[in-house]
Amino acid sequence: MCLVDPHEERVVGVENEASESLGVATRLDQIANIGRTRHKLEPAVATSAVRSGPNLVELAHARHYDAPGV
Repeated sequence: MCLVDPHEERVVGVENEASESLGVATRLDQIANIGRTRHKLEPAVATSAVRSGPNLVELAHARHYDAPGV
């Protein structure tokens, strides 16, 4: 989470979910960022495993609509 100074309307620090300080916020250097090289992630290897049986949507449908006692 970002800590914001409401009077100056700027971010001053960063905290985690437990409200522990992670440090001060650093402003982005837009000039230095212009020449930064971007890297594209390698695509994930697709597996061609054949699945048998119901998928998650079919299981949820059966659990919701085919529940006994309804």
